[in-house]
Amino acid sequence: MHLVQRFYRGVMLPAEIDRRAVTAVVPALRTQPGFMGYTTVDFGAGLFGTFTLHADRAQSDAVSAAVPGVIRSSLADLIPHPPVQRGGEVLQHHRSGGRATVMVVRHYESCADAAELARRVATQILPRFSALPGLHGYTLVDEGAGRVTSLNLFGTVEDSEVANALVAPLVRLHMDGLLPLPPETRVGTVLSDIHG
Repeated sequence: MHLVQRFYRGVMLPAEIDRRAVTAVVPALRTQPGFMGYTTVDFGAGLFGTFTLHADRAQSDAVSAAVPGVIRSSLADLIPHPPVQRGGEVLQHHRSGGRATVMVVRHYESCADAAELARRVATQILPRFSALPGLHGYTLVDEGAGRVTSLNLFGTVEDSEVANALVAPLVRLHMDGLLPLPPETRVGTVLSDIHG
């Protein structure tokens, strides 16, 4: 699987962007082979994010080439700047039922070994993390060059706080040496979470 993250700055009307994206962009995405999901998040302070999941990188690249025209025609008046785009191969992906309302994004730099990180997450973190009732999704992405991102979907802010209190000590214990720097963390409100 391949995930593309786009972060738009200077956004004034995130709910309207989401509404237009769901009515114009998502139908275009659904016609593309390999489309698996699309999530929009309002991070506040003018930061808006989209997260698009595809079956593989080739399909993701094809969609990324096709969608900008749809975005320009339907959203140009609401998006003042081009997005900062990040993408990578999905190393771990877990989804459960329920409506997610909160996303926590953690960007890590200088990851020593993404494959080993994925192995430790699968054996040491996910078994405990996925049992939490408020967790609706977890994705670990290898962006290359030592950069990894984790995306966490929760039912409520309180669910995210409980999960963080549980998982933070486990990360310190089991990821020692793999993640030498603290993450850049963003917390936002999920506006749409659509599965392909």
